[in-house]
Amino acid sequence: MPASNRVMIHKLQNAINQSGGRILYEKSQFFSKDQNRPITIYKICQSLDTETKHKKEKLFESTSMIQIVFFLRDIWCYIQGQEIPTDNAEWEIIKERKNIDYSLVKIEER
Repeated sequence: MPASNRVMIHKLQNAINQSGGRILYEKSQFFSKDQNRPITIYKICQSLDTETKHKKEKLFESTSMIQIVFFLRDIWCYIQGQEIPTDNAEWEIIKERKNIDYSLVKIEER
């Protein structure tokens, strides 16, 4: 198991992209006056490049890195044809609330 969520995110991103995905991982920050601190938002997008345009489609965003790890894990299982794990009750609630659809992930044939 990697030492950090960041390492796991990059490993899953690389595995998905080597399998034909075009997954991008981004993060941005804003300052919250309510919490008096910077807040980091993590995003998973897919590249939809055409011959003339570079376009990104947002698949998922969260302020929680572990949610990003779970999302990428589920994409990996989906593209490998494996059953998507249901081992984390909190993640199952989030998936249902955000109406996540893994079939939106586009995989290039190799």
